[in-house]
Amino acid sequence: MIKQDIKRIFELNRWKGIKKIALIFLPGFWATLVYRAGNFITYHAWPVIKQILLIVYFPFKIIIEIFWGISISRKAQIGPGLFINHFGCIFIHNNVKIGANCILSQEVTLGVKSADPNGEAPKVGSNVRIGPGAKILGGLKIGNNAIIGANAVVVADVKDNWVVGGVPAQFIKENK
Repeated sequence: MIKQDIKRIFELNRWKGIKKIALIFLPGFWATLVYRAGNFITYHAWPVIKQILLIVYFPFKIIIEIFWGISISRKAQIGPGLFINHFGCIFIHNNVKIGANCILSQEVTLGVKSADPNGEAPKVGSNVRIGPGAKILGGLKIGNNAIIGANAVVVADVKDNWVVGGVPAQFIKENK
């Protein structure tokens, strides 16, 4: 999945022609890399090795959170091709599921409606773009190819190919 994340970064227009060494300057890339490592450790490592690797993982996670404000739970399920466009105040809850090729902007929250850590979290489809400041809360579904506008507060399902915005988020037009 890391290869697909890197490929996605270079597919986007602003990164065409940039050398791969430029990845070391992208906080979103580092946050995704640390998430992928934590997710692999959580779900695929042997129990004894898992404990050792988690000790190594957590300092990196904390560094990402402190310096760049990106908190992605290692238990979240995120498909390949994740692109974090800008860093700062990004939070992804444990129970979130995100499809392939999604773009997250700064100040995005994908979480539960209440303080219950086991509450229902959003299920985001593939090829979804989530604008700056958007909040997607509760056990709702965001369809494939949807666009969530800046500062939208989404508390209801969003159908495939919809563009939504506002507080609370409402249908604006169809994404063609």
